[in-house]
Amino acid sequence: MNESCTLNELVLYLHNETNIIQTVEVQNAIDNDEEIAEIFDDLKKITGFISEISIRPAGALRESILNYARLTAGTK
Repeated sequence: MNESCTLNELVLYLHNETNIIQTVEVQNAIDNDEEIAEIFDDLKKITGFISEISIRPAGALRESILNYARLTAGTK
C-alpha cells in the first residue's frame, strides 16, 4: 500500500469515523489505487465476518449455570 492512504485511515473510513476531507481523500485513494481498493475490500469482508461471529456458551454450560443458580438461590 502506498503512502496515499494508511490502513488506519481505511478502517476509520469503513466505520464512518472520518471527517468530510478525510472521506474524500480515502474514497479517492480507493477509486484510483487498485492495491488500496483490494485492501479495503478485504477489510469489509473481515468486518462482515466479525459481525457474524457471536460468542455464546455451549448449551450444557448454560444449563449447568442455571442449575447451580437454582440450587444456590435459596441458600442466601
